[in-house]
Amino acid sequence: MAASFHKLHRFKGKSVYRDVHKQRRSKTHSGANNQTRQGSVASDLSMDAGDDISETSPEHLVLVHGAGHGAWCWFRLLYLLQNSGHRVSTIDLAGAAGSLVDPNDVRSFDDYIAPLLNLMAALPDGEKVILVGHSAGGLSVTHAMHLFGDRIKQAIFIAAAMLQFGFQTEQDIKDCVPDLSEHGDVYDLTFGLGDDHPPTSVAIRKEFQRIILYQQSPQEDSALASILLRSWPTALTTARFGSADGVESAIDRVRRVYIKTVNDRMVKPEQQEAMIRRWPPSEVMTIDTDHSPFFSAPEHLCALILKSLRRDHMGMAKEHLVLVHGEGHGAWCWFKLRWLFESSGYRVTCIDLAGGGVDPTDPNTVLSFEQYDKPLLDLISAMPEGEKVILIGHGTGGLSLIHAMHQFVDRIKQAIFVAATMLPFGLQTDEDKKDGLPTLPENEIDLTFGTGADNPPTTAALRPEFQRERLSQQSPEEESVLASMLMRPWPVTAISTASFEGDDERLNRIKRVFIKTERDHMLDPQQQDSMIKKWPPSEVLEIDTDHSPFFSAPEQLFNLIVKSL
Repeated sequence: MAASFHKLHRFKGKSVYRDVHKQRRSKTHSGANNQTRQGSVASDLSMDAGDDISETSPEHLVLVHGAGHGAWCWFRLLYLLQNSGHRVSTIDLAGAAGSLVDPNDVRSFDDYIAPLLNLMAALPDGEKVILVGHSAGGLSVTHAMHLFGDRIKQAIFIAAAMLQFGFQTEQDIKDCVPDLSEHGDVYDLTFGLGDDHPPTSVAIRKEFQRIILYQQSPQEDSALASILLRSWPTALTTARFGSADGVESAIDRVRRVYIKTVNDRMVKPEQQEAMIRRWPPSEVMTIDTDHSPFFSAPEHLCALILKSLRRDHMGMAKEHLVLVHGEGHGAWCWFKLRWLFESSGYRVTCIDLAGGGVDPTDPNTVLSFEQYDKPLLDLISAMPEGEKVILIGHGTGGLSLIHAMHQFVDRIKQAIFVAATMLPFGLQTDEDKKDGLPTLPENEIDLTFGTGADNPPTTAALRPEFQRERLSQQSPEEESVLASMLMRPWPVTAISTASFEGDDERLNRIKRVFIKTERDHMLDPQQQDSMIKKWPPSEVLEIDTDHSPFFSAPEQLFNLIVKSL
């Protein structure tokens, strides 16, 4: 008979280990009598104290793994959250890969989650954390909510056990415990107290791990998991806590968010829906992944978590971001970044400047910078009274930002220059052009003389064979192919007339951030350094990419921008 994990649960003190001795078992564990070591095994990986997160303080997130996993499973999400400016702690519960405890020595649920409870107890007075639990880690999160509800700002359940009082009823077991019988004999059991006693730990056999847990995840991540996964203590089945007497407790005041995994083969979507119906959270989000979105879609998972955090800030309005393309590009170049921002709750507008993207204007007829920049200026002038935007410009899109800053200083909250031209008064001198415009050999560009051969060229374009090397040498090939199909000549004469009059002190009322691209073959890093030196912004961030980080490192670019807001 195939083993079902439902059979590994005790219900109201009565053993429900039915037929377990007929199941696959490992040898009796020799260390059964070793004393369980308790203590907080935590990896507190936080941002440097000097990091400046503008306007909102960074949150302290505590990531709690599920059965068989450990702190290691969060490594991708840890990186993304830290780059978004948050402090992150990842813990190993008792018996996990980074723990010194043998899972067969863990006798109770309290022993199992001692590392989490110790971390919570040691928090400074007044500090609140955000708990993020995956799978069976939801039980740990809920237990902590009962004990430390006043120290928890928010609880996020990722395909996780969300039972208000743990395993109190048969319905709790049905809703929460994986039923993997369709896959056959999937479990290895260890009988650490001897064959006459219930099993002390359980594991999913290696040949089923990818099928059940990681079917949409990269092969290398499931290979890592196959090395680090451990048996988990059957003490998880004793998870019962709190009181079901209807009396309000601290747990009722903690905001809960549930992230449902649509293609989950471990905790089925219908089980997740049942838990959501029985104990409705504040918010339900969905992600089209397997049971392990920290592997299969870490950027999307990060975006959902960040979105939930922003919604938790009472009265915090969503920012309006306006993305402005550079020479030859269009609104299309932001498609990856736009998705990341919108998934995180931001309002995003991507514009086509005159002659760019799908704008119907022939770029050879765009003869002034005012005409070129008109779509951006029209957008800002039409904004409701009192609304402020954050402008993000790339390449020569930086000139468009400066132009808008001169005209609408009171409507711009922040300006972010991504490898962009940052000159307070535009191209007024030869030195400005040297610093702020790409220097391209004649053999790499095609010029069009739309007003006659005796006049200056009206447009310029990178020849296709040089586009990847100049713009996107580190980017995926498919993005380079997309760009080669959508790039248009840019109105070179109009851009060269970008010259503005005004007061730099007035401009300095707007926070400026410069994101420097270290491997840029279009706007050389030395050019970027020169502009930064001559007009220092509020903050300089670096990204180790080509000229097009929206293609080569969209998640990292997203995180840097979020950090700067």
